[in-house]
Amino acid sequence: MNARRPHRDSAHALRRCAQRSIDDADIAAALRWSRPIHQPEGRVVYHLGRDAVLRAARHGVDAIPHENTAVVLGPDGGLVTVVRTPDRRPFQRNSDLRRRRGRR
Repeated sequence: MNARRPHRDSAHALRRCAQRSIDDADIAAALRWSRPIHQPEGRVVYHLGRDAVLRAARHGVDAIPHENTAVVLGPDGGLVTVVRTPDRRPFQRNSDLRRRRGRR
């Protein structure tokens, strides 16, 4: 467990952080400025997209270096994995996507 993050890090998440050059600052920014995307089985994704970067900027925080970081937490709050991607759609449930397009 990292002193700056109160949750456990899985071995997989630690390996992905190292492989993808994602550090504690990236994870902290995603958790602080992103809105949660709830997934099945209790997972929660935080994706630091453009909207979150702009939200941080309104508060005087430069989150641009952390943009496109996605953090996946398990039901216990433990870090499952991390990735950098500009596209948050893979993390959204199909029902969320249909609702945004005006379909139910």
